[in-house]
Amino acid sequence: MAEAIFWISFFLILYHHVIYPVLLPLLARRRRRDVANVQLAGTANLPSISLIIPCHNEARVIASKIANLAALDYPRDRLSVVLALDGCTDDTRNIAETELENLGRLHWRIACYETNIGKVAVLNDQIARATSDVVALSDASSLLEPDALLQAAAHFARPDVGVVCPAYRVIDNSNHGEQAYWAYQSRLRLYEADLAAPMGAHGAFYLFRRSLWSPLEADTINDDFVLPMRIVAGGYRAVYDPAIVATELEPSSTTQEFRRRVRIGAGNFQQFIRLLSLASPRRPWLAFIFGSGKGLRA
Repeated sequence: MAEAIFWISFFLILYHHVIYPVLLPLLARRRRRDVANVQLAGTANLPSISLIIPCHNEARVIASKIANLAALDYPRDRLSVVLALDGCTDDTRNIAETELENLGRLHWRIACYETNIGKVAVLNDQIARATSDVVALSDASSLLEPDALLQAAAHFARPDVGVVCPAYRVIDNSNHGEQAYWAYQSRLRLYEADLAAPMGAHGAFYLFRRSLWSPLEADTINDDFVLPMRIVAGGYRAVYDPAIVATELEPSSTTQEFRRRVRIGAGNFQQFIRLLSLASPRRPWLAFIFGSGKGLRA
């Protein structure tokens, strides 16, 4: 029995880390799905977007983020920005208010939470308040290309698209290991999207239809996986568009990266249990990538 468990475990590890990454692009090429942008006929067809940015002690980057928001090429009457300050104890609020006052054409709101209630609670509260067609979530430490919202909005012209997942890039050229890891993850997401759906989104920036959202459980660990994949489980498409890029400003230290891996590892077990419907045989390709990727990762 012990020997059988050993060899089964050995094969599953080998399959997940070696065989699956080789098999996935081969299958994806046979089933490549059209994710080309849909051309919108004028601004009248653009969805309204609420861009929500959770912040906790982001004084180092908040000015750069606001300047980046001001450069976004999207009709101002269809875009609103919410800075959700989650128990900030630094100068984030003062800097944000000063910078935003100089941006009269940007519709913005600052939501202040006196105590740190956590990202999931902030998201549940602010998304529930949103009245827009689409909600975009972004980190304070990530920058967006000026046409990011326009490119994403084009995908939502298709009624079956519920989530749009952009690519993720790390600006720190000195951390070759982290850059290689995210390049690898981006390739996997692209192949997964070709086959069925990308497994989760980059928390730095992604978008979804407000009408498809449901509140997250308070103990949710990986919100950027659970939230979009619930929408996919409901029968909607998730598009991965590598032409839309979110660039990370803040490099991760070895300690931060280790803590992140521990948290994501715990989240893998949680989401495997809560999103087991993704393994339904009624959607075999989705079940295949969920089981081979996130399932075996746990």
